[in-house]
Parts: sequence; C-alpha cells; structure tokens
Amino acid sequence: MVGLLWTLLSLLGANDEAVVSFRGGSRESVQISEADANGLLVQQGLSLRRVDWDQILRIEGLSSTSQHQAAIDAWLPHAELLWRFRSRLERLDFQGAARLAPEVNQWKDHPSRIGLLVREGLFQIALAEGNLAAAVPHLLAFGDRLAIDGSTNTKGSRLSTPVTGVVRLHPNFPPIVPPGPDIALAREAIATLPPAVDPLSAWLRGAWDAVLARADGQLASLPDWAGSSPVPRAVQLFRACELGTDGENSLGEFALWTKFANRSPSRQAVLDRVEVLARGASSPMSDLAGWQAVEMLRSLSLPTEADRLVQHLRQVDANALLLSASQGSF
Repeated sequence: MVGLLWTLLSLLGANDEAVVSFRGGSRESVQISEADANGLLVQQGLSLRRVDWDQILRIEGLSSTSQHQAAIDAWLPHAELLWRFRSRLERLDFQGAARLAPEVNQWKDHPSRIGLLVREGLFQIALAEGNLAAAVPHLLAFGDRLAIDGSTNTKGSRLSTPVTGVVRLHPNFPPIVPPGPDIALAREAIATLPPAVDPLSAWLRGAWDAVLARADGQLASLPDWAGSSPVPRAVQLFRACELGTDGENSLGEFALWTKFANRSPSRQAVLDRVEVLARGASSPMSDLAGWQAVEMLRSLSLPTEADRLVQHLRQVDANALLLSASQGSF
C-alpha cells in the first residue's frame, strides 16, 4: 500500500529527469521524486527505490530550477567521504575507517540514513578496537535509529550488523564491560544521547548505564521494566545474562549469554567461561569470557592455571581485553 501511494504521488507530482552515475560504474536515467538527507527517491517507470548518497558518484542533466537542487547541493559534496567510510568498513578496514571518524562524527545523531550509517560504523569500530565502553552509546543510538526506520520506507542496517530494531542488542556483545579509562566518557555519552524513542530505548539506557557503573566499581541493579506486557526480548536477554535461564535453546543466537550469569568466582563459573571459548564464540564475547576466567582463577588462588589460560588465549589471539583489563567486577 505504501509503495502504491508513493507511485501515485510521484505520478501526480513534479518529477525531475536526471542521469545518475553510481559508485559501481552504472549510469541510469531516472526521475527524482525526492531528495533529502536519506538520499534520492528515484523512479523508473512505475518502480520507486531509494538510493543512499554514498552510492552516488554524480548527477547530470537536472534542471537548474529543480525543487531538489538545494538538497543535492547540500548532500552530494559529502557523498565521497561517506562512500569511503562505508567501503572501508565493508572490507573490515577498521583502522582506515577510524581515521575518517572525526570527519563523519558530525552526523552521528542526524535523523537520517546518514546518521544510521555513521552510528553503525562507529559501533563496529569500537568493537574492533576492543573498546566496549565506547561501543555502548553507539549501540544504543544505532538501535534507536533501526527502531525508527523500521516504521518507514528507509529501514535497514547499512553494514549487515546483527542488530535489529526490535532487540537492539548484539549477540556477540553480552552486557558486560571491563574496567577502563573510558567508562565515565561512555556514561556521559549515554546521558547526552537524543531523547529515547520509546520505553525500551529508555530501559536499555538505564540498563547499560548500570553495566558501566559496575565496571567503575559501583553497585548497580538493572532497572525494573515498567512498560507494557509482554516483556521485550531485550529485557529478557539482559536478565538471562544476569540470572541465567532454564531454556537456553529459547535464546537462539544469544544462548551463550547465560554462561556469564554466575558472577561469583568458582570452578563452575570458570568452566562456564571456558565453554564459551570452546564453542568458538566470536569477539568480543570470547575476550570477555577469557578475561573473566583468568580473573576468577586468580581470585581462587590458582595463579598457575590463570597463567596457563593467559598463554593459551595469547596463542589464539583472544587478547584485546585480557592484556589491558585490571582487577574489577565480573
């Protein structure tokens, strides 16, 4: 129905003919129905599709009196920078993308597909760097953008990050953050995010702030869910990581989160973390499991076992958090 309405509106409105050259090398004659920060809405026959600015190389043949010219003049000059940022992330060149972060950071909270790309990219960079504290506010903002875009015709992750607008959590990033110098900055960043988009957005901000407070040595509990029933899956997953669950299979790709529920140092808690490693969990989950297992072994006065695990983790390169984490809460 939405697509039909767009088609009818575009047929009745003033469409501007242009030739659009794309980054992939193709050129298409289209009619531009809309131009704004979300890119172009272009029409070919009765087909409408949205094109992001970072996909566009140039636009030719557009009338100088076009109603879309102002938006094109505003955003097309930034297309190359956005394309460079996206393409580096797509080929997993996180160091290269990080060098562009200061330039794209100005759009991280822009209410558009550009803001979505920037927040998603900054989140991926923080994870790749092992800076989980810095990743938290980016994840929250990215989840909010996905939630907003899920009710529009501009929905979807730009970089295939396994986060949805419904759950807004990453399966390889359980809600645990090690101690570090960026905790205060991350909490400040959460406090200065744009307004929460819904009750789940507000709850997640409170829950992640509690996680960061614990990493800073403070006592903090997850907030109660005061929203409507049923309880959102994101809240259930947070609780599973805190308390465990009898139905691990029901958690799907988040099932290993239950292995972090036992926070008190014990042999069973260490075995739970080792199981995460044995199942081949991806980073940062594997880094968190290794760090906690080593710290627990040391707390249990088992320094030899702790050193052996450190050596093993170094061999398999699961060391981003292990080498920098200090003694702290689990």
